[in-house]
Amino acid sequence: MSHAAPAASRWLLALLVGALTLLVAEGGASLLLGRSLLRPATRAAPAGSAPSPTDLDRRLAALRNPGVYRVHPDPFVSYALRSDEQLEIQGSPVHSDALGLRVRPGPPAAADALRLVVLGDSVAFGYGLADDETLACRIEQAVTAMQGGSGRPVVARTVAMPGWNHRNAIQFLMDHAAELDPQLVIYIPIGNDLCDSDGLWETGHRRAAPDLASPDPLLHVGTNVAWPFLRPLRDELVGAGRAELAARMGPNIETSDISAESRRRYDDNAADIRRLQQWLGARGGRLLLARYDETQYTWHLERRLLDEPRIPVVPLFSGVDSELSLPDDPHPNALAVSAAGQWLADDLVARGWVEGGERRPLPAAAEVAERRHARPRGDAEILKLSDERHAAARAALRPAVDWRDATGINQVFGTLNGDGTAGARLLVAVAPAGGTLALELQSLPGQPPMTVAVEVDGRPLQTLTLPAGDGQQWRLPLPARAQPDEALEIKLIPERWIVQDVGGSGVMASFRPLRIACEP
Repeated sequence: MSHAAPAASRWLLALLVGALTLLVAEGGASLLLGRSLLRPATRAAPAGSAPSPTDLDRRLAALRNPGVYRVHPDPFVSYALRSDEQLEIQGSPVHSDALGLRVRPGPPAAADALRLVVLGDSVAFGYGLADDETLACRIEQAVTAMQGGSGRPVVARTVAMPGWNHRNAIQFLMDHAAELDPQLVIYIPIGNDLCDSDGLWETGHRRAAPDLASPDPLLHVGTNVAWPFLRPLRDELVGAGRAELAARMGPNIETSDISAESRRRYDDNAADIRRLQQWLGARGGRLLLARYDETQYTWHLERRLLDEPRIPVVPLFSGVDSELSLPDDPHPNALAVSAAGQWLADDLVARGWVEGGERRPLPAAAEVAERRHARPRGDAEILKLSDERHAAARAALRPAVDWRDATGINQVFGTLNGDGTAGARLLVAVAPAGGTLALELQSLPGQPPMTVAVEVDGRPLQTLTLPAGDGQQWRLPLPARAQPDEALEIKLIPERWIVQDVGGSGVMASFRPLRIACEP
């Protein structure tokens, strides 16, 4: 027998003892620590996929995105700017702070300064404007000039984001009350407050996405615009007279306040403003509404806020035309915002909410804004204007929505993709014109038959089977309605959907609607 055999035996014995020791240690670690000592070796992360467990890590990761936004932890806020970054929006530089808000330019605020917040969406944000051209900045500058070095200073912050609705803005303010600690809030309601919240792509760009605050998150309602699928009709639509085109496309159903879904959204908007008023009051703060312009949204919302306790309203513009808007966008330009900042500063001083002296006159260039300065409206006038808009919308409501010639296309709440296909839900409103609901739908290419549930005024009517291939037509008897003259809301709920490419982005699509109508 060779001398190598005992050595090999000793080596093998040592190996077995070592393995047994490792197993005992592994068992103890698993029992005491709740994890395996071997796990790090078996879960090696691939390159570039290191975890981001903290808010700081996620903010740093967002800086590498091409988009300007990052996901906010609160789903009712949805998104904010990338933090502590130099960005560009609509061709203008935007600097963000740690919260993902626009920075306040200028010297640091005095410790005893009154903390003012301008709250809202893209108008309050200063879309297309530099940091020192925002409404918050202009209000602070106007108050400072009126104080002339005496009186309690004001520090004004912008708490706003392009595309935010009322819930996003108010929830952000409440989420970050410890940092912002607002004593005075100027809130600017805008018609797209009635829209659902946008989500974000991984790149930091906004997208239509389910809204957790909606009663039906899969129904995404956005701003009514001319969808890309109408482009083949462009020449015909442009060639039609303005009156003819408006009559064909019907009223903007979302802001019309003549259907159940539109009214629900207005009620929600008003209730959220009341919630903000109560929240501020409990903190000893004050709320002021700035009436940006005079539209049907303005009057339908304000009629819901006429009860006590009243919220003061400051009128700004009777309308914003090309002289007061950006060269290539309808948002207000620096001149308009400067005038609005002075008007709001005047009002705050007149109410005694901030200290100030004599107003400094606006420059001569601001005369165009002064000509558009709206006047205050009394309660009776607000109700009258709202009633007139209701009547006009009912008169314009079409009994049919036809995707092939854009008839009634403004009467679609959502969800409608850029190619004219329906998303996971489709909701439209039509004028009552008889006892029959006529539907014409088409399945997507290559898709098998599927069922589509039909609801009328929120109640199930019938479930249809949409065959594969060509379009299918149905005529369904409508049930008796408690209010037969009210706008008829039709909701289509497909059993499934797919993700398809539209304009380079994946969207949920279920079928192609061709015509939905109420007929004799």
